[in-house]
Amino acid sequence: MAEPRPWRVAGFDTFAREEYGLGRYATREEAIAAAREAMARIERNQPRETAGELQDQVSVYGPDGAFVPFDRGGA
Repeated sequence: MAEPRPWRVAGFDTFAREEYGLGRYATREEAIAAAREAMARIERNQPRETAGELQDQVSVYGPDGAFVPFDRGGA
């Protein structure tokens, strides 16, 4: 039996228009926690006030490859 594909967290550089990997996780909860941490790092390094629409974005994808919305935790 094949192992389930992991949850994937990816960043998107809005200036370069390129996706970059941020990790693969066994559970939805782990992936969302990692995505929130990544958003907090981005907010510290690229504050929305100065980066505006060019601030990097973070997405979570489920084992089937579908986008999974998540509460960004205020980031």
